[in-house]
Amino acid sequence: MQTLAWRTDSDGFAFENTWALDDTERSVLSGLTPSVVAPTVAAVLGPLVLDPITLTALTATLTLAAQGYLQLGTLPGIGLCGGMTYLSLDYWLARTAPPRGAHDSDQPNRAGGAVPSQVRDLIWIRLLDSLQSGGVLQRTLEWSLLLNQLPKELGGGAQRLLANTKNEWNVLKARINSGQPCPIGLVYFKRDVWDQHQILAYGYEDHGNGTATMQVYDCNKPRQFGEIDHSIDHSLVELDFRGEALVATTPSDWPDSKLAGFFCSDYQFLSPPANLAAPYGQFVGFSDDPQPFMSAYGALLPVANQSELEAIGTVEAMVRPTRKPVPSPEERRTVRPRDGALLRERSSPSVFLCAGGAPFHVPDPIWLERFGGWGAVRVVPDGSLSAFVGPPEDGTLLREWSDTKVFVVENGTRRWIRTDDGLARRGGPLTVRVLPDGAITNIPEGEAIPPIQSPLVPSVLGLTRSDAKQIIEEAGFHTSFTGSTKPSAEAVEQEPTGDSVAVQGTRIRVRFAFVDPRL
Repeated sequence: MQTLAWRTDSDGFAFENTWALDDTERSVLSGLTPSVVAPTVAAVLGPLVLDPITLTALTATLTLAAQGYLQLGTLPGIGLCGGMTYLSLDYWLARTAPPRGAHDSDQPNRAGGAVPSQVRDLIWIRLLDSLQSGGVLQRTLEWSLLLNQLPKELGGGAQRLLANTKNEWNVLKARINSGQPCPIGLVYFKRDVWDQHQILAYGYEDHGNGTATMQVYDCNKPRQFGEIDHSIDHSLVELDFRGEALVATTPSDWPDSKLAGFFCSDYQFLSPPANLAAPYGQFVGFSDDPQPFMSAYGALLPVANQSELEAIGTVEAMVRPTRKPVPSPEERRTVRPRDGALLRERSSPSVFLCAGGAPFHVPDPIWLERFGGWGAVRVVPDGSLSAFVGPPEDGTLLREWSDTKVFVVENGTRRWIRTDDGLARRGGPLTVRVLPDGAITNIPEGEAIPPIQSPLVPSVLGLTRSDAKQIIEEAGFHTSFTGSTKPSAEAVEQEPTGDSVAVQGTRIRVRFAFVDPRL
C-alpha cells in the first residue's frame, strides 16, 4: 500500500461529524443553490445532441430534480465533512498541531468560549470553500443528475459514473504520488446532495486486476489514541471497477445506499491558525488519573505538573477530558509518534525526526529546514522521548537523504531492498521515509533482499530488456535502459562492462537496438 505520513489518530479530528446548523448557516447554504442549478444542468446536457423539443423537456426535468436534491429539509442537523476534511489537510500541510478535541463527542461550538467558537468557524469556512471554490456542490449535483435522471441511452446511469470514477482514480493516484493527500467527494445511490459525503484519501493500492483500495480519513469515523491500524474497515474504501457499475464499500455506507462514484475536489491550501491546539485537544486528561498528558503526533506523553504544562503549551494550554481511563504505560510505549514527527524535549536543543516510531537526531539547522523547519517542531516534556528509543517498527522503509538505497526494518536490522519489485511489494516509493545522512548507521545491517549472489557486473549484451533487467537486479545492481523499446530489441552497449567490479547498487546503463532478423 502506497501510504503518505498521515495518521488519523494524530492528524484527523477526534470528534464526529455531527453538527447543528443555526438559521444563518441554513440561509447561507440555501443561498448557494440557485446559482449552481443552471450551470449544472447545462454541464449534463452539454455533450448531447438533441432536438429542441426533447432538449426543452429534459432541461425542465433536470432543473426540477436539481432543485429537489438541493432542498435542505426541516432537520437542523447536517455534516460539515468538507470543512473537517479541508481543515485537517490544512494543518497537515502546515505541519502544525490541529485542534482535534479529546473524544468523539467533543465538537466545538460557539457557546463553548473563544477557542471552540473559532474552531467551529474555521470548519464552517472551509466547508463553504469545499462547496464553492472546491467545486464539490456543483459536481455532486451534476453526478447525482447523471446517476438518477439522465437515461442510460443518453449516457447516464451507474455506468456513466463508473466511467467518470475511473478517470478520477487516475487523478487521485497522481495527487497522492505528488506527496499530498487528496480530498474526494463521494456520490452514493439513493441520497440527496446534502446527504453525500467528503473524505480524505492518503494512501492507495492498485491491485492491477480492476480492483483497488484507498486508505482514508472519514470524519464520520474518528480515531482516538492508540487506534492506528490503517487496515480496519473505517480507514478503507474497497473499489471494484470491473462491472457495469462501481462496486465499493466505504466507512459511511448505509444498508440501502452504497457508493456509486467519487471525484477529486479542487482543494486549495489555506494557512490555519497555529495557536488553537494547546487549548483544544493537545493536552488531555483521563477519568482515573489526575496527571495531564500531551498528545504529540499520535503519541501520549505524561506532563509532570502545571509548570511543565505552561512551559510546553503556554498559559493558554487547557486539559480536556477524554472520558476514558488512562492507557497503561505499555500501551503508551507501543503507540509511538507518527512518521515525519519533529520533536524536541523542553530543556534540550536537540531535535528528533521520527520514522517507524523511532526518533532520529537531526544534526543541525540546515538539515532541519529540509524536513520542515523550526515551525514544525513540537516541544514535549523532558525525558518523554526515551520511551521510543530503539529500532523502528518492522516493515518500516528507510533511506538517507543523499542515498537512493532503500532499507526495510526487520527484527531490529535494516535490509537493503535491491529490486524495484521488492520495494513495490513492501509499499512502494511513497512509503519510504527519508532521514538525514548518517541517521541509519546505528541500525545493524542484515542480509540484502534478495541476497547478493555476485560482486561482478553481469554481461547482458545480446539479451532482451526483460532478461537483462532480471539478470542485473539479481546481481544486486539497478538498471538504466535507453534505445529501442521493442520486446525483441537486444542490448548493444553496456556501461560498466560485463565482468567489471562495481559497488552494489550501481546503475548499469544499457542501450538497446532492434535488429531486423531479415537483414
